[in-house]
Amino acid sequence: MTDTNSMMSSKHADSPLVELAKAISVCGRRGITPVIVCGPKISLADDFFVELCRAVTSHSGRNVRLDLLPGHRLDGYRWAGWSRLLSMQRVKRLRKQLRNAGNASSETSTTIALSRQGVGGEPLVIGLAGPQDHLPTYAKLIELAI
Repeated sequence: MTDTNSMMSSKHADSPLVELAKAISVCGRRGITPVIVCGPKISLADDFFVELCRAVTSHSGRNVRLDLLPGHRLDGYRWAGWSRLLSMQRVKRLRKQLRNAGNASSETSTTIALSRQGVGGEPLVIGLAGPQDHLPTYAKLIELAI
């Protein structure tokens, strides 16, 4: 015989992406800027960021802006010399994918200083940083690692 309570709870368990979107939304409500830092063995596909923006917008009701700090690993592992060029190409590709996926309200910007979380109708800021980037006191580190 199957326990219906355990079946019910597993049916309603949120995916890790939804859980991340909820945590980011809570940060936004508290005026804290969440910053995602990937571990050295993780490289996230553009689809991850598209779905993350969609989930955060759905959960928070706010538009999203991704702030890419200098140490971000959007382009995966850093290659000397080609790093800046590859990074700029990847940012352009991500912007295009966000528009094509219907996330026209999502923005992406490269910056050297993380934005403070806005209020009201302003976009919810999500920082993408590397382990060596300095984070201000109004930021909350969200580390993705295996």
